Amino acid sequence: MLDIEITGIDDAINSVNRLMEKLEQRINTILERLMKEGYDIADAGFRDAKVAGKNGVIVREPYWEGDTLYLTAEGDYVAFIEFGTGTVFEDYPIQVEGVLAHGEYGKKKGANPPWTYVGEPGNMGFVKAKKKDGSLVVETVGNPPNRAMYNASKVFTKANVERIAKEIFND
Repeated sequence: MLDIEITGIDDAINSVNRLMEKLEQRINTILERLMKEGYDIADAGFRDAKVAGKNGVIVREPYWEGDTLYLTAEGDYVAFIEFGTGTVFEDYPIQVEGVLAHGEYGKKKGANPPWTYVGEPGNMGFVKAKKKDGSLVVETVGNPPNRAMYNASKVFTKANVERIAKEIFND
């Protein structure tokens, strides 16, 4: 029987493992940088949105859960701001197959002419009256679609990945 001793194999395996860890760290850094750019876009989009009512939307800083990186927005008006509500906006996106037509969601009241509600006017509502209890009666035609999260997702382009990768891998 012939015994062959290969020296240095453990060192080679350890070297490859270190390179793989470094590569994974750099990939995570690329994702975190892209997500931070997306966060800035989403945060500005929700913060500056035209909305009838109180805009209490908060965009959370990107966070990891396991091996997944998340960007989330929280608040009662997330969907209203992202997708829009109401009847008057000429720039409303073209109908997409499988998506309800404008004003057709829920009780379909978004297809009605201007309507009133009791609450805060925000920057898209108009105070029509003040009730005896001090609450406001507000008229609105709804909110234009703002697409804050959609616009945030646009940072994930080949050009942006290449730009950040060049910065990270050239250090």
